Amino acid sequence: MSSKSRAVKSALEADERIVIVNVLENNYFPGKYSYFSHTYDYFVAPKSPIYEAEKLQALMVSLVADIKPTQQDEFRQGSASMSYGKLYFDEEIGRLQSQSSIVLTLTDQDFILGAKGHTDGKKFIENKTDEPLLRRVWVRLYPNITLAARALEDMNEYSIDNALLRRHSKGM
Repeated sequence: MSSKSRAVKSALEADERIVIVNVLENNYFPGKYSYFSHTYDYFVAPKSPIYEAEKLQALMVSLVADIKPTQQDEFRQGSASMSYGKLYFDEEIGRLQSQSSIVLTLTDQDFILGAKGHTDGKKFIENKTDEPLLRRVWVRLYPNITLAARALEDMNEYSIDNALLRRHSKGM
């Protein structure tokens, strides 16, 4: 892991207020099938459940206080549901550089006469790419360990109905 992802991991592992329920890692090497070549997705929850959006927001932004997130989704309490917050940390982990040569050969004599950029019916095309390989680290905070585990199963991953949240807060 490079420095930013290592720092996020260290901060989460050292924080005695939370539990890391799971970490999902996706490595898209050697091909690049996603905008991000490598991802970590941390599912965390407070050791003592928290059910208020403002308190969850305050905890979330303090989890990795030494690194400014690339972006964040804030906890929002609505009339019907609470949307969960999430931190995003992006970093460059390398470069993808490639070079290719293409030879375009025309055989139709009538077309060759009007084709621009061709010499004797041939055109040489050079392609070069140089782009960053990126890693994204997500830190997803949930109100309790049970809800974090359920989010791993794609249940209430982004938000939770207020009635279900109240049941959790009362110990179901």
